[in-house]
Parts: sequence; C-alpha cells; structure tokens
Amino acid sequence: MERIETDLLVIGSGCGGLSTAVTARKAGLDVIVAEKEPVFGGTTAFSGGVLWIPGNRHGRAHNPGDTREAARQYLRNETGEGFDAAAVDAFLDAAPAAVEWFERETEVKFVPTLYPDYHPTVPGGVDIGRSILAAPYDIRGLGADMARLRPPLQTITFIGMMFNSSNADLKHFFNATKSLTSFVYVARRLATHVQELVRYGKGIQVTSGNALAARLARSALAAGVPIWTEAPALKLVQQAGSPSGPVVGAVIRRNGQEVEVRTRRGVVLACGGLPHDARRIAQAYPHLRSGGEHLSPVPTGNTGDGIALAESVGGQFDLRFPSASAWMPVSRVENSDGSVGVFPHLLDRYKPGVIGVLRNG
Repeated sequence: MERIETDLLVIGSGCGGLSTAVTARKAGLDVIVAEKEPVFGGTTAFSGGVLWIPGNRHGRAHNPGDTREAARQYLRNETGEGFDAAAVDAFLDAAPAAVEWFERETEVKFVPTLYPDYHPTVPGGVDIGRSILAAPYDIRGLGADMARLRPPLQTITFIGMMFNSSNADLKHFFNATKSLTSFVYVARRLATHVQELVRYGKGIQVTSGNALAARLARSALAAGVPIWTEAPALKLVQQAGSPSGPVVGAVIRRNGQEVEVRTRRGVVLACGGLPHDARRIAQAYPHLRSGGEHLSPVPTGNTGDGIALAESVGGQFDLRFPSASAWMPVSRVENSDGSVGVFPHLLDRYKPGVIGVLRNG
C-alpha cells in the first residue's frame, strides 16, 4: 500500500473542511483534503451560504447599536438547557475576527444581508446586522477545477441559474412584471446566463453557498492544498501497538487504490451530517419512528461517514438534542430522468398572502 505523509488530513470538502484546510495551510502546515464525492463543496454548495456572525464588520454598519451582550442574551434564550457559556463566549469573541481574517487572507468575501434573527422579538434579538452572505463569484477563477465544483441544487435553479440569497435579488425577480427597473435587472441576468451556457455549458456566476464553496476551494488550491475527489476515507489509522491510542492517519481509496495518509498533526473529520443515514435518522427523529417520511435537500452522500469513523476509534455519537436539524418545508419532485429530487420551500415564505396548512387542516 502506498504511504503519504502530511501534517493534516481533512476528510470532507464543505465549508468546515475547506476553512480548516485554508487556515492550517496559512499557518504553515502541509494539508490534504479528501472528498468521497466526484465534486467538492459539500452541503455548502447547495446551501444559501448565510453565516450568522454577531458583531461582524458588515453588520455593524447596518446596526451599530447591536452589542455582544445582546447576542449572548439571544443565544441563551434560543438554546435553553443546551446553553454552553464557554462555547458561546468563544464564538462571540472569535467569529467576527475570523470573518475579517478570511476576507484579508483569502479569496473569501462577504456582503451584508437584510435577514433578521429567527426570533427577532425575543430578548437580545435584532432585525438586521448579524447575517452575512458570500459575495457572488466567477468560477472561472477555479480554472480547470471549476468542473469539480458541486453544482447548485437543481430544483432551485432556473435553467441552471442561481438566485442570490439576498432580499434585493429576490425582490427584482418577484417584481419583474410590475417594475421596469426589475424587468431590466432580470433581463440582464437571464441574458448573461444564457451566454454562459452557450460558452461554458454551465453558469459561471455563482451565488450563495455555491459562491462560498468556490471561494474557499480557490483559496485552498491557490495555497497549494490538494483537494482529492472520489477519494473516500475507508478507516482511521491508530498508533501501532495501541488499539486505543491516538489517530495518526487514515486509509483513503484514490484512483482505485488504497493509500495510507500518515499525519504529523492529526485528522479532521468534516464529513457532513447524517440526513441520508437511514438507521441513525430513524433513531433521531420521532416522525420516522411513527411511520412518517423524511426528505432532505442536502447531498445524498451525507450518510454519516464521519460519525462512523469516529465511533470506530472509540468516539461516541450523542442524540440528546431533541430537534437537531434546520427544519424547512420540502416537496418531492419527480425529475425527467426518473430520479427523485427535493424542493425546499424557502422563497415561498417571502411571497405575500402565503398560508401554510398541515395535512390535518
């Protein structure tokens, strides 16, 4: 078996994995990213790409009256019995500085959004200033690797065109038949997108989470971090002669061959969650235990691999939180090729007059 040495191995190529890889590389470490899918970007590339960062520099310009104490109060209210003071304080201290570091040191750039907190009227909640969004990106900056960027979720695109997750962009599309300004805006977007399809076979102006994934990948690749795709982690390697000892690497299947990647600093599991791990979600969600159906718009490769790897070396998976998901209404979509897609009803909730009715009325 071939053996490769590096300082850090990151398993998974979503926002968490790529952020870790870029940060470690900028600190002088040799890093390899291993991704089991043929594309990188993970769930991030499907997502809206919105980050909730109280105190970020973009938000301060829109809501200068917001305070760290208010954000802490809001988190205490939202987390209830799960409030972890040390974790919350570390997040509130480090997150705004991390935003500035990534904007200064990498290709990652953010823009403010008009999103309120989920519960803006509770103590500590605000209407604006804590959420930011990755700035749109021209994926030609990835060069040949743009073919390996996970495309956006098909069910929320129009002929492959992404909609920006900002309220301003949505406003123009909703008002295209009512406003000349919006009509011109939409016409220009469509014309540009059609030109991209003709020339490149795909849209190159990406937004939202796809832009965040592309910017992070560009930063990693430019810093000399290889991103292996179609390279699943098969098992973790522990120190010889010590079945309960430290993890010193992992076995990766790459190009049809097993490769042992030995690490001098460690292995980071950034493999996504478990929404397509049928056994675990049946344990986690009461609606499945009672015979209900569960649909998830995240990549089907999110099958809990990181959890299984951690458990193989003595880690434990904790299901103590009663609702550990970002819930949203979704619909099953039959694709033209016979496959089944999932449409998340996120934008519908912006539309005037919407009334949601459960099956029981």
